[in-house]
Amino acid sequence: MTQDARAMFLQGFDYTNNRLVERLRGLSDDEYLWKPVPACWTIVESDEGYRKEWEQRPDGAPEPVTTIAWRLCHISLDVLGGFTVSVRSGQPPEPASPGCAANAAGALDLLGTAYGEWRAALAAVDEDRLWRELGPSWGPFGSDSTADLVLHVFDEFIHHSAEVALLRDLYRSR
Repeated sequence: MTQDARAMFLQGFDYTNNRLVERLRGLSDDEYLWKPVPACWTIVESDEGYRKEWEQRPDGAPEPVTTIAWRLCHISLDVLGGFTVSVRSGQPPEPASPGCAANAAGALDLLGTAYGEWRAALAAVDEDRLWRELGPSWGPFGSDSTADLVLHVFDEFIHHSAEVALLRDLYRSR
């Protein structure tokens, strides 16, 4: 399996990305920013550009409902973007800076760029690095391998893509 692991990862990511991109076809700005419930987190303009709303929640508090804009920004900047840096550097990701897209077309461009960079970084990981431990800078995840990290990113990508798809279904049915 080890000789084919990277190819399997790439194939899985390509399938998931293509499914998400297809699911986003026709996304309008109104739908992108639609708030399905009160107190829904979205993106907001700041001095540095658009960023995701975020606040510390008490332990055990449920995750808030978020807009498609929030989720696509999270996928692009945190899930793919942050871990692209990690796969290249071997270091834990830094919190994402502002950089969310103000509209649907910009979000699709950002997603495409983030996915392309993630895919290139993953394709460049050599076999030894794929199975090596992440190391002490990763704290409690230090004994995990880069392959474990890739699986985590895959889980996050699928999970949040499904949330975006559900929000599209709810928007269409509102």
